[in-house]
Order: sequence, then structure tokens, then C-alpha cells
Amino acid sequence: MKKQDILEAASSLSGLGLTDYQAQALAALFALKRATATELIPLTEIPKARVYGVLEELVTFGAVRKKPSRPRVYVVLEPEKAVSAVISFWEKKEAQKISRMKDLKKQITKKIHYSGEPTREKGEFLQILAASPASENETLQLYRQARKRIRILTGVFEYFPAIKSELAKARARGVKVEVIFSSSPRKESVALQKKSVVGLKEIGAQVRFATEMPLRGTIIDSDKSLFSVDVKRMAPSRKDMALTENANLVHVLNTFFDVLWKESR
Repeated sequence: MKKQDILEAASSLSGLGLTDYQAQALAALFALKRATATELIPLTEIPKARVYGVLEELVTFGAVRKKPSRPRVYVVLEPEKAVSAVISFWEKKEAQKISRMKDLKKQITKKIHYSGEPTREKGEFLQILAASPASENETLQLYRQARKRIRILTGVFEYFPAIKSELAKARARGVKVEVIFSSSPRKESVALQKKSVVGLKEIGAQVRFATEMPLRGTIIDSDKSLFSVDVKRMAPSRKDMALTENANLVHVLNTFFDVLWKESR
């Protein structure tokens, strides 16, 4: 295999979080199956002084094994196993990072004096949340808090795969889930909407379609709602959301949902 072929193959491996040198070394090993550091140098752009270090990094990832020989021989795992090893490495790394952050959170909350007002008070009229992931995280929190009913107004529910498990857990707790979709999604979104509808029905949600839907959002019981006004030509992921725990406003939104549900098919 030519050096250019190795470099092209390496470009696809960089998506695994590998450095350019790591990706090149792994691509070269895939081509050779096993090799010494010296054999890899002509096939990559890795400097001679760095090649052993790069190979040892791949060993740390778990994608490569080394044989105790002279010169040292590096053997790559089968592509599927090697890629899985790299992914597993990053998953463990991320889990460790999150664990350290949680420990740090405990230290911070003990040491820092906070004299400000709470960021959210019961009955507060509106809070504006930035577009996803902030609004998606808040949506997940709302699903977990639901006791009796979750009501959703959506276009195609493009983020359904990310929150399906939480909705399924809510259904398992006996929470009723009602979803109203727009009956006229854009052509390129029709397949995505159908997939969301199938997934919702699988977990026992009730689904209807409305021709006019000026709002998008979620209503939890009679307590809370996260919503936005429909803005044409703006992707949902770019819309800021309004969060309210005001009982009167949530009541109005529930009444609107009732009317729309009766008019929907």
C-alpha cells in the first residue's frame, strides 16, 4: 500500500479522537497487520523520534498489542475490535472526568458562599433557556418529575431518540403521554416524523396530528411547561425556550392543548 493510501485512510480514523500521528500509525498497521516502528516510518508522516511513542499510545488505547521481541513488533487488532477498543477507552476517560467533576461539585458547594437569590422560584412567570442542549436537558428533568401526565407539541420530534428512554420510564410509572404533531412537516422531515411516531406508539404514547400549531413544547401535569412560539424556517435546535412554573400560565397552556387535541385527528 502506498503512503498516500495510508494518509487517506487515516483521515477517517481521526474522527475517533486520535491525533494525526496516531491515526496514521493505526491505518498503516491495518494495512500491514503487524510491523516494527521502522517499517511504519516510510508509510506515514510520523517523525522517527516520535514513532515509538505514538505506537505505545495505541497500545494504551487497546487497539494494538506489542510483542516482547527485538526489534519490538506491534500487532493491530481486527478493525472492528480496534475501533471498539478506542471508543471504550474514551468512554472510560469521560466517565472518570465526570466522576472527578462530581467530586469537585461537592467541594465547591461546601466552600463557596452564595448570597444571591435562587435562580428559580415557585410560580415564577417565565425563564428563558438557550437553545439545545440546555433546553433538552431541562426537558429530560421535566420528564423525570412528571407524576400523571406529559403533553408534547412538536413538529417532527427530531430529538426523540435522545429522550425516548426517559419517556419510556415515565410510561412505566403510569404517566400518560400525549403528543400532537404538525400534520404538514417539510418533505425532508416526513421520514423522521414517521420514525418518531412509531417510537412513541411503541412505548404506549397517544399521538395525534394538527394542521395549525403556533406553539412547540412540553407541559408537565399542572405544574410546569417548557415552550416556544413556532418560527417558520428556524430549526428547533436554534430556538430559545420559555420555562414556566406559573400555575395560571400552565393552566392556559393545558386548556390550549385540550382544544387542539379535540380538533386533531
